[in-house]
Amino acid sequence: MIIGTASNYLWNAYLPVYVERQLHLPLKSALLGTFIGGVINFLLFPVSGKLADKFGAYRLFYPLVISWLLCTFPLFWFIVSAPSLTRLLIAQIIASLFQAAIAGPHPGMLAAIFPAKARSTGVALSYNLAVTVFGGLAPLTVSTLTQFTGSHYVPAFYVVFAALISLALVSFTRTGQMALASDRADRKLFPAAQHGPASDLQSSDG
Repeated sequence: MIIGTASNYLWNAYLPVYVERQLHLPLKSALLGTFIGGVINFLLFPVSGKLADKFGAYRLFYPLVISWLLCTFPLFWFIVSAPSLTRLLIAQIIASLFQAAIAGPHPGMLAAIFPAKARSTGVALSYNLAVTVFGGLAPLTVSTLTQFTGSHYVPAFYVVFAALISLALVSFTRTGQMALASDRADRKLFPAAQHGPASDLQSSDG
């Protein structure tokens, strides 16, 4: 959830302030892009969820997050190097496409890592913790770091940092590895294994 919520709060909640104060563009410029991005997300969220159901949440998560990580800094450079309404809109539309694509795998991934008896509590706590720390505090964190460093690229580094944390937590923790193995086994990406993380996760789920 870290990369999704960090991107959402930064591009939709913080960007209007960033555009007005750091890039000296009219506030309405960012708000227009935010509105267009909201429409894009409204239309593409169901499509993204359907693709995650079809191909597997974990199979989509890695390429999408890595692609977004690689695109974030160039997008901010594109805006900062010559601030204009056109460039801002292009960047916001691209960011909205990535946000919609990344949002599809999240619900299934989050639910899969908890056994049924603890799923509601686990999902609620982990989701709200990620939203509070990496989403709700994103404007304060980015504003403070921007004032301290004087760099216009702090928002980009923040998203990159969030993406790296998300990839690390999913890839290198025992829970993430178990859920990934279960996802692969369910979709028969490898020969059915009788023992290992996938079977352990399934047995813990009852």
